[in-house]
Amino acid sequence: MSDQFHPGIGELSKDTELLTPTGWINITSVTKETLIAQYFAIDGIGCVSFAYPMSLSRSLNIVEKAFWVRNAEKHVDQLVGPNHGLVYGGASNKLVVVPVEKQIPYRAKFINGGFLTNTGVDLETSLTPNERLRIALQADGTIYRQSGVSERVTFRLKKERKIERIVSLLNSVGIEYKTCPSNTDGCTAFYFTDTPGTYDKNFDCVDLSKVGAKWCQEFIHELVNWDCSDRGSKKIQYFNNNKVAIDRAQAIGALAGYRTCVSARNRPGTNWNTAYTLSMSGNTKWTTGEVIEKTLVDYNDYTYRVMVPSNILVIRRNDAISVTACGTELHGREIGSLDLKATFITE
Repeated sequence: MSDQFHPGIGELSKDTELLTPTGWINITSVTKETLIAQYFAIDGIGCVSFAYPMSLSRSLNIVEKAFWVRNAEKHVDQLVGPNHGLVYGGASNKLVVVPVEKQIPYRAKFINGGFLTNTGVDLETSLTPNERLRIALQADGTIYRQSGVSERVTFRLKKERKIERIVSLLNSVGIEYKTCPSNTDGCTAFYFTDTPGTYDKNFDCVDLSKVGAKWCQEFIHELVNWDCSDRGSKKIQYFNNNKVAIDRAQAIGALAGYRTCVSARNRPGTNWNTAYTLSMSGNTKWTTGEVIEKTLVDYNDYTYRVMVPSNILVIRRNDAISVTACGTELHGREIGSLDLKATFITE
């Protein structure tokens, strides 16, 4: 636990994660120097930006009971103390904060993300050709570590659309590459060399503090060209056995206006790694109160509070992204207009 957490008030369970510009971090590891995602509404649009915590605290004593707020489909999962405030879209397009012990309205809309709007970042910032190439590499590329002088990046592709796409990206970036057709499996290999550490398989180059919602949407659209299934009507499934890449793609999807859900499939008795599926829906951006379950469960541990300027955090627990309050100041209040059907930019 960070030594910057002072005894006082706690609200969120110790396994809650907060979003930083480079990925998710356990709440107990947050410091005053950690940029974390906060949620707010402007002109009816649900937005997310990164801010430094104003204060960090944990409960004075062990909390015996906590409220578990969740739905069976794993879109919402919050474990919170008895004094916590829940955030949702209420009647007449209002953003509402209510004490957790209050009954959840049938038509409440629990928020699963928002549109990334960093201060000082051009809203028209687009995905670069090099960033698109990195997405392709994560999906279908292999990095061969050679000497300390260079490394080789290789794509072996069979589908014509992927071949056309990789040629376009390599030419756009200006990379000198070679090709080698296979006589056995019908694949074509594309390969080039670069300095060690230039490319990675984890989306390590992502810095969400320097981009906006348009960039996030273009990132997801580029994923569709590779390890994705586009089911139409803004429903996308992204497949990967690399959980780090899944986690970062999920965060980007949530900041592009998608509701996300991660599932895992193990294959006992085989050498296969766990296979993950990230499902994203651009049509349904919230979870209705009618499917939310709230139960009082044993907890018996400390709870934590991270205060941000908006008083609303973007959190994740058990791979479910939602937003929640981080103070008692807003309890029982409508804190702005919010139209969850609104689109921040044209997708």
